[in-house]
Amino acid sequence: MQIGFFLSRPNQLRIHGPVIREAIRRGHECRLLVPLDALHGHNMPGATPCPVEPLITPAQVAAVDAFVGVAMLPHPMLPAARVAAPRTLFCALPYLQEELLRVLTDGMDALQMWDLVGTGSQEGLEFLIGQLRLATGEDWLRKRVVPVGHTVLDGLEGMDSETCRLKHGLPAGQPIICFGTAARSHLLGKWRVGAYLARPAILANLMGMTAYIQILRAVRTYADRHGAFVLAKTRDKHRDPRYVRRYVDRIISDESHWPPTTLEVLMASHLYIGIASAMSIEAAACGLPQYTFLPYDLRRAEHPLYLPFRQRFYLQAGGLWNSVALQSRRLDRDNFSQILREAPWPTGPTQLGALYRITGQLGASEWFLHVLEQRRLDAQNR
Repeated sequence: MQIGFFLSRPNQLRIHGPVIREAIRRGHECRLLVPLDALHGHNMPGATPCPVEPLITPAQVAAVDAFVGVAMLPHPMLPAARVAAPRTLFCALPYLQEELLRVLTDGMDALQMWDLVGTGSQEGLEFLIGQLRLATGEDWLRKRVVPVGHTVLDGLEGMDSETCRLKHGLPAGQPIICFGTAARSHLLGKWRVGAYLARPAILANLMGMTAYIQILRAVRTYADRHGAFVLAKTRDKHRDPRYVRRYVDRIISDESHWPPTTLEVLMASHLYIGIASAMSIEAAACGLPQYTFLPYDLRRAEHPLYLPFRQRFYLQAGGLWNSVALQSRRLDRDNFSQILREAPWPTGPTQLGALYRITGQLGASEWFLHVLEQRRLDAQNR
């Protein structure tokens, strides 16, 4: 089978990479179809697991048996490609339940273009269906949206802590905290973001928020108390304030999308601390205990249709950010200072049940390709 993997943003390579690797093992011919707007002005650091082909016309989509995107994310060329390639299977890989949010925001119409949409877990799919309150069309939705797991986590295959520390020049004999720097949530609004990032904390506190600099100070204090090295994992879009460097020992951005730098630095670490981020998923998969700061009211920073998912899968007891089994703890404005001032260094193994509620089964790349191959066979037999 010829499979074209649609890379609308360079960092999607960490989602596609494990599937491409598995597809090649299974004897499929793979290529990366990269639209010109994604190539211009962007780089793709790291390796590419298969040939890259600039995507210029929808006819190129018609030349492959299966076209694989990510989370049903829209792109201007997709409608014309769908019309030009009626025999090509249009498939979408799952990513952090974004595919479920697409269905919530756009309704069942979001699925019309796609023959197969992967999602993480059966529980997530059932929750989506409950939120939609469908009168008709449930069977049609279930045929298209299939729980397969979370392919990003398959990128951990072959990684080990010692090699990752050596690769990134991290200390071998010191506990390492991986701190996820603060993404700027545009939904907070200009003034709240400005107050949150300002060096004086007073304005953020008056607005009911924990200031970013207060978080950095608390992390630094906790690290010093336990003799830990603080590695800050950032992305270019975070545009970290300059003062971040005063509180961390090292900042690493995305040096590679394949293999993924994020997974490598998490694998090299012993503890993860983040700020209301789905990076917690990857940290949990690496077996890391974690603290998650909730510095502002999530109702101001999340899409309102996704808030029930945050509550169910992240916030409530047993959720990703609040699970005894995962050794994860949420840090609110009223408790973060005391907890980090008194908390011991976490020890003991983590149990991944709360993670699987979001990500579903392991081996997502294999499951996704198994379903894709079966759909292709069914189409040929019709």
